Amino acid sequence: TMLSDKSLGAYAPDGPFVNVPSANIIAVTGKAATITPQNVYDLRSAVNSQNVQIQAPAFLLNWKTYAALRTISLDKGSGRFLLDAETNTMDGVKVIPTPYVADGVIYYGDFAYEMLGQFDGMTMTVDSQSAAVADQDVTEIVINSRWDMKSIFAEAFGKITFATA
Repeated sequence: TMLSDKSLGAYAPDGPFVNVPSANIIAVTGKAATITPQNVYDLRSAVNSQNVQIQAPAFLLNWKTYAALRTISLDKGSGRFLLDAETNTMDGVKVIPTPYVADGVIYYGDFAYEMLGQFDGMTMTVDSQSAAVADQDVTEIVINSRWDMKSIFAEAFGKITFATA
């Protein structure tokens, strides 16, 4: 599921991208391969213009998008690409590829403005007797707790949306 997926019910994380201001959304009509360096600059400019000091920015995207952006040339014949795979950066900003970002979106944000915290109780189950662990002569410990993310400033985050088909 995506970071902003509310299908998990009441305990779904808010995440940094749930309340992205509309001014921080850049819509591209084509697929990932049609994203231009200007789209990336526009996204960063939109977020940076929100009067939030940028401290720890990063791009989040899935592996399919990562591969597509590695082929977009910055200037013809230079050998430089929008996503620099050697430094793992885009426009000088760290890129984090993850399967938890859905196709059709590239997120950008300043994660210094994201809080992660545990709430509610924590339960621990110790299992040394069930057939699943007794055969292996081990003890299995399972700890369950609830965590959530909250953005201090939603305006410190933005995204590029694009077609997936």
